[in-house]
Amino acid sequence: MADSVRIHERFYNIESYKKQEIRDLVEKNLDKKMSSYLKSIKNKKDAEIVLDYKIERNKRNKYDAKFLLSLDGQLYVYSPKVPFKFSDDVVNHAFDHFKLTLAG
Repeated sequence: MADSVRIHERFYNIESYKKQEIRDLVEKNLDKKMSSYLKSIKNKKDAEIVLDYKIERNKRNKYDAKFLLSLDGQLYVYSPKVPFKFSDDVVNHAFDHFKLTLAG
């Protein structure tokens, strides 16, 4: 399912190995947590799914992030108010937020 999503990523102050871990986790979340929601959008003719995210490690070694998910023109945003200690947590929380929002 992740292959049907256009992904734009930006990383700041993050090591190469950590970037790949984040990419893999984003793909896993798209395939697992979001698959049923994305499938319904993907079945529409000319539907577009775009994920744009930015993750930055700040001076205190915590992760700030912003995730924008566009499902056929409907925009969903996740931007935590408090930085996360682990990059995995910020990614998982973003997709949990999207899933809860879409479940409505």
